[in-house]
Formats: sequence, structure tokens, C-alpha cells
Amino acid sequence: MSHKNKYVPPEPLKKDIDPNNEVDCNELDKMISESINLASINVEKDLKEGFPIGTNIRFGGLLKKSLETHQVIRDIYRNYGKDYKPHQLCALPLARQQIELVFNLALLARKPDKWISIYERNTLVNIYQRFLYEAEETKDLPRFKEGTEKRGNLIISWMLGKGPVPINQPFKEDDLRKIEESVKIGARPKGLKVFPLPRRIISEIIEDNNDRIIKVLFRLYIEYSWLSAYVHLSDWSLITRDVIIANHPQIDLADFHQKEVRTPVVNRSYLSMLIAATDVSSCLKNPMDLRVKLIDSWELFEPIDFLFGFVWEKWAKNTLGLIDK
Repeated sequence: MSHKNKYVPPEPLKKDIDPNNEVDCNELDKMISESINLASINVEKDLKEGFPIGTNIRFGGLLKKSLETHQVIRDIYRNYGKDYKPHQLCALPLARQQIELVFNLALLARKPDKWISIYERNTLVNIYQRFLYEAEETKDLPRFKEGTEKRGNLIISWMLGKGPVPINQPFKEDDLRKIEESVKIGARPKGLKVFPLPRRIISEIIEDNNDRIIKVLFRLYIEYSWLSAYVHLSDWSLITRDVIIANHPQIDLADFHQKEVRTPVVNRSYLSMLIAATDVSSCLKNPMDLRVKLIDSWELFEPIDFLFGFVWEKWAKNTLGLIDK
């Protein structure tokens, strides 16, 4: 996000947040980068002990990935300028991915002993299933044979806990047979737990009625559903974009997209990163430097969008130790 130690956003980026306000995007980008990078450093340092193997690397990696995803969102808008282009809708699934990060980290951070292994095993199941499908599809092509065998042996060795990268809960031979059978019939492997999607994650966390993150997750789920509406072209997106504009030809499509899509998308991406970094800070031993940075970030972002204010007042202040209740 920087070039020669200084990032100067092109003119269209200055309208990303709110075209009616003067927003220093350079300051926002700098603050969010510093917050996420500091959170990643603290996580990778502090979560080595007392957590399942690799928790620190996974948490740190997810945070860094969110920063990369946000930059792609900004690049999409920068590359297509201030005029509306259908390609700009590519930023919406990326913003939805940012919200998913919040849900995933929230669950992983609260019950790491249970969910880190399931998250890890789900990833390996998907890798093995994909390999099995590709092996079936290329079985009659001799040039693929050697590479397929080597890749299969590597994946199986990794899943059985014999590979160079340790896993928390290695698979058993019987688990591999279940996965192989699932590919034959086109289904999920029986008996292997699945890492939940956002709506199910709320149900998992809601068992602890005192966890303040629940209010935030419920509110974020509405934003997740809104982004999904555009991604899946549901009634909301079709009615809003096509019917309203068709009946009101005086509406400027670029301005409409700015207000209804571009501004919320960029803000939701910023918000997701702040929530994720704030939430994992509660797992750390002595995150004083991180908390100070996050407080500064929340105070910078809070006036920009009402949803920042909601999360700041209902959850972030308490999580960062500014209020007791």
C-alpha cells in the first residue's frame, strides 16, 4: 500500500468513503496497515504456547490476508475510476470474504482446542477430494501419472501426520477411505465434522450468553447477507439497481453506485479488519501496544460511518479495556 514510503491515492480513491466529505485515504490506509501488521506480529509471538500447534501462524496469516484482500478491493475501484463499470461489482464478494474472516476468527479464538483442528482438517479434506477428482479425470493421460502419484503420496502423508508440516489431529486410514468413498458418490465424507458457515457460527458462540461479540456478529450478518444479495443477484440487488433506476432515469448510475455500493463495500472491509484485530487482541498476553494502536484506529474510523460507531460503543470499547460494562 505504499510506494517510496508514501502512498498517494489517485483522485477516484478519495471518493471511496464518502464523496461529500474530505477523507484522507492516506491516513486511513496507513492506520489500518499498522494495526493489522502489529496484530499479526503480536499473534505470531504470543500464541505459540497454550494454543494448538500453528494457531499463531494461522491467525497471523488470516490477518495479513485481510490486508491483501482490502488492497485488491481498492485496486478494483482505482483501476476503473470514478465512472460506474459492471466490473466494480467484483469487489463485493471480496468484502463478503472480509466479513467471513471476522466470523472464522471469532470461533477459532473462543474454542481453539476444538475448532482449529476442524478448520485444519476441513482444509485437508478439500485438498484430498480435489486431488481425487483430478486423479480420476487424468487417469487415462500417461503424462500425468508420475506427478499425480507423487502429489497423492505427499497429501496422504501430510494427512496421516507424517509430513514435514505437523497437524493437530492427524487422520486415520479409515478417514481417508471415507473421503475416497464420498468422491465416488459426490457427497461430504460421513462422520467428519465440518467447519461452520457464518450463520452457524453465531449459533455456536451464542451458547455463551455473556459474550459481547454476539451483537456484533448478528449485525455483521446483515451486511454479509446484503453482499451475498449482489453476489447471487437476489431480489434486493435486482430491484434496487434495475427497477429503481429504470423508473427514475434521472438517477446518475455512477452516483448511485458510489452511495449504495462503493462506499459501503470499502467501509465494511475496513470495519472487518478492525473487528478481527480487536477480537484476537483479547487472546494475547500483554497487547498494550496493540490496544493503543487499535483505540487510535477506532477513534479515527468511528466518525466515517455509523456502523463503526455501533461496534465501537457496543463492543470494541469494552474489549479494549476502556469501559467495564
